Amino acid sequence: NRVVSNSIRGPGQSYGITISDGDGNVITNNPAISGQGGAGIYMTGYASSNRIVGNVIASNVSWGIHLDSATALANEVGRNRLHTGGVSLFVFGGAGNIFFNNVSYNNAGGARIDPGASVSNAFYNNIFMSNSSPGITNGGAGTLWEYNDVFGHVQNYRNTNLFASFTANISADPLFSNIAARNFRLRGPTPMSPAVDAGTTNSSGVGLTRYDATPVAGYFRDMGAYEASFTNDAVTNDYYVDDAFNAGDLYTPGAVGSDTNDGKTSLSPKRTLTNLL
Repeated sequence: NRVVSNSIRGPGQSYGITISDGDGNVITNNPAISGQGGAGIYMTGYASSNRIVGNVIASNVSWGIHLDSATALANEVGRNRLHTGGVSLFVFGGAGNIFFNNVSYNNAGGARIDPGASVSNAFYNNIFMSNSSPGITNGGAGTLWEYNDVFGHVQNYRNTNLFASFTANISADPLFSNIAARNFRLRGPTPMSPAVDAGTTNSSGVGLTRYDATPVAGYFRDMGAYEASFTNDAVTNDYYVDDAFNAGDLYTPGAVGSDTNDGKTSLSPKRTLTNLL
């Protein structure tokens, strides 16, 4: 099943979208899953290999995305923008789930991984900013936490000692383009967001391109929901070439071309293009 490009708005509902005992579903590019009393997206029962990618999940009272079952297995949650709601990513149970390149801003919490039924879940390239403290609470066994930006919380982390891996994370303002308008693209090149080129495509042996085919715009994967691409004005130089005939010269009047010249002014043109290049 595919749920694509829908606006799902409360109030009056417990959940925007529920996956119960479902495998292989795709929930993607929904521009508004908002205003629910419980969770924007709720997963329970035997739910495995589902893809939740590229959604805007906002203003849900309790949770943004809630995995609520020990048998929520190998689900992929990526490039979602979650803001102004309950705990954005709540993993009450489940194993082998991967959370990549999500943005969480101004929620009641960034991510909460509960003990007991939450085992070996992985978080890569996510940005958590200005959520209620603590930003990240980990109680799950075997949680991998790598290449994430957690910034702007009174307490960024609780229980970092319980992570199985805690590698290459940063705590810096990601410099979103327009946070008031909920534009979570990264700024650059001046100033350049510290989240640009700060992510990974292959962490702890997990090839993330298996889950995320978004082309890498720079040297490395960026953190956050968007891969940044900046267009700079090209640096150009003018050079002059003169064929030694002055008749009809427009740019080198009176000058005589010579390949011993540097070609940088109309008075010192090169003789041939070959020597200029």
